[in-house]
Amino acid sequence: MPYRIAFFSDTHIDYSAGRKWTQDGVNMRVQDGLDALTETIDQILESDIDLVIHGGDLFHTSVPTVRGVVHVRGQFERLHKAGIKVIGITGNHDFPNTRLRLPATAAVNDPDRGIHILTDPMKTFNVKEGIKIHAVSHSGLLGTPVQPTPTEGEINLLISHGSADIEGHEIFHTVDSPAEAVIPRETLQEEFNTTLLGHYHGQGPLPRLSGTKNKGYYAGSALRRGFSDSEGPRGWLLAIVNEDGTVKVGHREISQRPQFDLPTIDAEGLSGEEVEEQIRKHMSEIDWGQAPIVRQKVLECPLSTRKAVNTKSLNEIAEQAVTWQLEFKRPEVGEGSEDDQSLATIRKASLGEAWDEFVSVDPEIIPKQKEAVAERGKELLEGDGN
Repeated sequence: MPYRIAFFSDTHIDYSAGRKWTQDGVNMRVQDGLDALTETIDQILESDIDLVIHGGDLFHTSVPTVRGVVHVRGQFERLHKAGIKVIGITGNHDFPNTRLRLPATAAVNDPDRGIHILTDPMKTFNVKEGIKIHAVSHSGLLGTPVQPTPTEGEINLLISHGSADIEGHEIFHTVDSPAEAVIPRETLQEEFNTTLLGHYHGQGPLPRLSGTKNKGYYAGSALRRGFSDSEGPRGWLLAIVNEDGTVKVGHREISQRPQFDLPTIDAEGLSGEEVEEQIRKHMSEIDWGQAPIVRQKVLECPLSTRKAVNTKSLNEIAEQAVTWQLEFKRPEVGEGSEDDQSLATIRKASLGEAWDEFVSVDPEIIPKQKEAVAERGKELLEGDGN
């Protein structure tokens, strides 16, 4: 009989953003994360699964909330009651920045209920006769990475959480970053029957490395964290391990909050009224009652044009959005430009005016607070505050 594994990752429980809360007082993006986990478990329970694997970044922070921990434990216990074993690893978000604290994942590790969440660098799990899971957490990739080795004569699967060192993949550009934990190419070239990875929020297969039969897959994130994450569906992977060692991997999708990146506006040569008209046209096509995530970019927009846009009334239209990002970008000014928004002119602007502009477009500042933030900021910048 084939062995059926559900693999998902990067649930980022407790991730919060935006300015909307549920009737119970929960940030809507936090609730999105809780709902995404619940829906994932719902689908798994309907899919005749033998084993569930979580690929790390279970929580968004190494100090999760009580609400987050209770919700995760509750969902994993649903799997336990269904007789499904759980294996998980610790991701970089779960991992503490001090040795004084355990990783966040330790809060849900419960071997007595078949919930094995790895906080150590590496461990091998014998999940079925002839099938081994070689698990490498974020900490196993730091410093001198651990090197898991497939067991000859058995079916071996590798799970890990980090940036795969595979040139040509989108994640490759991050491998030299000091904040990244890199999954070494030598590890990926080992003869595992397949590799299941967490950390990268886009879902899909990795290019097959030369000289190896191993094909790897990123599960992607359970929810899209605004426009900082790549586009595409979210969900989990179904890995079917056949008795001959072949592994078939398929995608299962879960629902997401509506998200719209409105068509970019080129403001060059336009008046503020014309820019605002285009913004309003784009906004009229959105169902704001769905509490969406929305962004509107306006490029080549000098300060004089932006000031003529009634951003207050636009913010009122977008009041129901979980996040509404209206982003203006000034033209790049070359040396010696005679434009009235030249670098020389901009430098003559007061710090107070510059601060007003920043406050007006920053999506993280709640509209009702903008006036107070602007006034206090000007006091401090111009030396009138303490």
